[in-house]
Amino acid sequence: MEKKLAYFLIIIVVMLSISYGLKSCYFTYNSAKGTVETFLQEFNTNKNKYQIKYAELNDLSSQGGLLNGYYEDENLKYIESSIFGETGKILYDIYFINNSLVYFIETHVKYDKTIYDEDFKVLEQNAREYLIKNDKIYQYNETLTLLDNDDIYKYLKVLNDFKKILSN
Repeated sequence: MEKKLAYFLIIIVVMLSISYGLKSCYFTYNSAKGTVETFLQEFNTNKNKYQIKYAELNDLSSQGGLLNGYYEDENLKYIESSIFGETGKILYDIYFINNSLVYFIETHVKYDKTIYDEDFKVLEQNAREYLIKNDKIYQYNETLTLLDNDDIYKYLKVLNDFKKILSN
């Protein structure tokens, strides 16, 4: 009887250890949120210390665009991009938090008139936030919904195109 109890306790301890180990490496919204917020605070505090590379994005739209990469030594930490159009613009803010986590914000701004009208105003502004982890892209919300393959391809292409432009 004591042997059975001992084996049972050993099995319970092993199962709890495995369960705890899986939970500790599991990707959750709360753990990601803390990491993102800490990175953003540190980045914004030290933003003036980064080296900046500038590039123009003349071929992406009728009105062109701008691309800025912020580097710490040779490590890309942040990309900001604005792609201008006649009736709006798209803004990208991409933060390279570590080797496996990227915080990606895409903002669409729509104007009430074309930019050629002097009194044009912002009609609406919609931001979408994503986390890229190990080449998988999740909506940055409490459910961390995985995007479909077409959207993953689209955002990874934007990210890789920007990195390529900045490396030239």
